[in-house]
Amino acid sequence: MACDTELDDRGCYSIVLFDGLDRSSARRNLVVDLVRGLLLHALDMRCYRRLRAKVFLRSDQATEPTIGDFSDSSKVISSSVQLTWLRRDLFGMLWQFLGNWGSGGKLLRKKLADGAWPSFAMGEDTIYVVPLSVTREDEVLRERFHAIITGPWMGTNPRRGFPFTWIPNHLGDAHQLVSPRSFVEALRAAARDTATNFPDHSHPLHYKSIKRGVQHASKIRVRELVEDYPWIQAVVGSLEGTVVPCGFDKVSERWETNDILSHLSSRR
Repeated sequence: MACDTELDDRGCYSIVLFDGLDRSSARRNLVVDLVRGLLLHALDMRCYRRLRAKVFLRSDQATEPTIGDFSDSSKVISSSVQLTWLRRDLFGMLWQFLGNWGSGGKLLRKKLADGAWPSFAMGEDTIYVVPLSVTREDEVLRERFHAIITGPWMGTNPRRGFPFTWIPNHLGDAHQLVSPRSFVEALRAAARDTATNFPDHSHPLHYKSIKRGVQHASKIRVRELVEDYPWIQAVVGSLEGTVVPCGFDKVSERWETNDILSHLSSRR
């Protein structure tokens, strides 16, 4: 309470940030208990005027049935915000980075919105913010991305697809969500591959390099998922050699043969 009063006298706010909670224990049940306790403390902190708690949870943690099993939990859970990166967010992030990239950024800002980018000072640097007119409409993003970065097609004709949609579609998960880290890594790898194998290409990213970049980013994403969800290796690994597409009965048979349920139960 004394800290809250001091902050109030100074007219300041203090945010206590919690992240990486999945690493708090190797036992899932204990992680659930710890997260539940943390949310209880976050509820208690609502009585302060200047102290705030911000808790980052993975989607599987947030949907755990027992997480909100306490009185007045809705006051905390109802204030949650889902961090979802839409396609325009991903490409907006790209323009934001490139628009602040040295002398090249000035040229890009001129191509996008005629250089009319809002800006603010950060120390000795000036930070430019990509205009909403560039990121608001998919068609504008698509046109600019193809014109400046990739060219119009994922091959020599439109039947191969279009980079603006091809990249996020091939990086997306089952819910069509794309990790910003995967997006950036795919483009970074594609840029390196283009510089090495297609140095005279008319655009920064060659379509063959884009495919290699997406493959590279996908492998990294698989490793990340296995780190976050160790059970994936057992569940998916047991299906190795299965001919797809196939019915769920084939999948279920493989899991029963490998006694996957007992294996997962022992990890809790």
